[in-house]
Order: sequence, then C-alpha cells, then structure tokens
Amino acid sequence: MIDADEFLNIQKEQGSSNIELTYKCPLQCSQCLRTDLVDKKVEKRNYMKEKISQSSDISLDNFRKLCKFFNNTIALCGQISDPVYHKDFFEILKICSLEFPNKKFKIHTAAHQKNIEWYEKAFDLTGDNVLWMFGLDGLPDTSYLYRRGQNSQLIFDAMMLGSKLNKKIIWQFIVFEFNEHQIETARSICKQNNILFKLVKTYRTSKNIKLPSESYRPKGLIKEWTD
Repeated sequence: MIDADEFLNIQKEQGSSNIELTYKCPLQCSQCLRTDLVDKKVEKRNYMKEKISQSSDISLDNFRKLCKFFNNTIALCGQISDPVYHKDFFEILKICSLEFPNKKFKIHTAAHQKNIEWYEKAFDLTGDNVLWMFGLDGLPDTSYLYRRGQNSQLIFDAMMLGSKLNKKIIWQFIVFEFNEHQIETARSICKQNNILFKLVKTYRTSKNIKLPSESYRPKGLIKEWTD
C-alpha cells in the first residue's frame, strides 16, 4: 500500500487531470447531465439544479495552483459546462500560454461565443502549448441536431480560423445516424486544413437521436470508442 505522499506524487507526474472551469453552458445535448436533469427523479433533479446554481467559476489563483501541481496534459473539459464560458477565459488563456509555456493544455469546447472576432482574440492569446478540440458532430447543417442550441456554422468557422492561424486544432466528430454520411467529407476537410480528425463511436442515443450503422458503433462491451 502506498502512503499519501507517494500517491500525490503519482498523481502529479502521471495523473490525468481535467479541470471544470465554470458551471455555464448554453447547449442542451441530449446525453449531457444538464439535459438529463429533465428526466431524473424530482428529488435528484432538484438536488443537481441546486448544486449547479450554487457553483461558480474557478478562481484564477486556484487555477494556477492546479497548473503548478499537474505535470501531464491538463484538459479543460467541462462535464456540466463549457470552458469558454468562464468569465475570465482570456485570462485563463494567458495563464496557460504565458505562465506555463512548458505544460500542455487541451481545451474541449462545443459551445459558441458571440462572433468570430471573439475567436480571433482567443487564438491570438493561444500559445503553442495549447490545443483546441471542437465538438462538431457533423457539418454545420447537422451538428446542431445533437448539440442542441449550437451555432454550428460559427464553431466550424472558428475551427477553420484556428487552422489558418496555425493553431493546434482537433475536430471531434461523434457519429450518429444523421451525420454518418458526412464522415468522409469531414475527414477530407481536416486533411486539407491541417486539422486532426477524431471520430468517436458511441452508444449515445435519445428519443430523437438514432445510432449509426453497425460499423460505426463500439465493439463488445465498450460504450464509446475513438478512432
């Protein structure tokens, strides 16, 4: 059995870190915890809504402490939120890029800000140690079917802008029946624009979202698989 100091050192050097920057997200993706609250039992739904309402953005000082502690890639990927909605997100980018240039950061985002100018400023503050992963499940004419409330065209344009500015970009594409026919088009766009393509096979579904064909589903007992 390892002691507390040894455990902390393992987490520091090898641990997979994911930081929830905020509690805000405008989307209503059918498999998100925020959306699932609608279908939960009343007492559990009220409990979670209360917890979310009592939450706040992480302070910049606490974010710095976490950045100092972890040595592996630090993911900014919300489970109930989207990192770009932190009230001081540009300051977060400055901390990542300027204060910790020797550490790697990965921003997972599917929600959108108001306009392309916002992304221009964000990319201007993005260092070589920061990677952006955009959740765009299909082309702009289909992604919003799962990412309900998403301005999918703006997300696509922001992704293209990041590539044009030589930023590190990943297109995360979750496969559903409605976007299966667009996979090769998306893959081709990525090749042409120096964007990494991450295809996610999943069993996520809902009343209005159907699974893709068998070849695009995870195998065996695995619920989600990335190619």
